[in-house]
Amino acid sequence: VLLDAAKARDEARARGRAGDFGGAASMLRVAGAACMATPELAEQGEDLLAMASKYDVREVSPSDEKYLYQRAYNARR
Repeated sequence: VLLDAAKARDEARARGRAGDFGGAASMLRVAGAACMATPELAEQGEDLLAMASKYDVREVSPSDEKYLYQRAYNARR
């Protein structure tokens, strides 16, 4: 589940850069729901859902993109 969340973060960044904000938000929401189903990953789920909200309203900053990258990188390590 954690690796799927990392993939969703990477894919969301790519989709957001391509202008597909709805697709990015959807990826993050699906991964967030999966994380929320696992108590140990609830914080990850909340984070993914919060970022999905930013993509929904197209308010993703460069620092948000860096944050997504860093969280994905950390999860893979």
